[in-house]
Amino acid sequence: MKCMIVGAGEFEETALPVEDGDFLIAADGGLVYLEKLHIRPHMVIGDFDSLKRLPVHPNVLKLPVVKDDTDMGAAIAEGERRGYDTFYLYGGCGGRIDHTLANLQLMARLAKAGKEAVLIGNRQEIRIVQGPARMVYPPDTKGTISVLAYSERCTGVYERGFQYSLTDYTMTNDVPLGVSNAFIGEEATLSVETGLMLIITERRSKEAAGSKTG
Repeated sequence: MKCMIVGAGEFEETALPVEDGDFLIAADGGLVYLEKLHIRPHMVIGDFDSLKRLPVHPNVLKLPVVKDDTDMGAAIAEGERRGYDTFYLYGGCGGRIDHTLANLQLMARLAKAGKEAVLIGNRQEIRIVQGPARMVYPPDTKGTISVLAYSERCTGVYERGFQYSLTDYTMTNDVPLGVSNAFIGEEATLSVETGLMLIITERRSKEAAGSKTG
């Protein structure tokens, strides 16, 4: 079960994989996307400065315009309150870079709390994981992958089965060594022992997301 949140940023989905037990939240202008897809969210949250109207919905949380949190942050907090620990964020990047960076900070907080968050954008998928963690990608995964330290340091970084390999490497957040690696048609593994790691993959197939194994 997962909490799915749709914001007003960029993404190219023509359908959302909502399953039984999932909770779908429209964050302010994200409601416009869902209306175009003819999908009714379980809840709508926001100050509605983007939507420009108060939505007609039985479950609306109206936030003040002057507040200490973003609409996406309030939506994540609502998902946590309902007991979810896996979050898929659509429309949370592109547009204003400050909003994108704010969403990355929200994901880092979730990762530190042992929860999972995936940010879905145009042709890319972004994760932040807390070490120790290991990601496995099947041989048919295609495209590029960028791996960056989000905390000051990430230690014990291993990359195997990619165009470029790393062994027990220490990444720092001021050296972008891990940008634009590539899948090469074999099973690939990425692991980190300590630190917060930012992982960006192309969304060319469902499998390109990889699977977290620990």
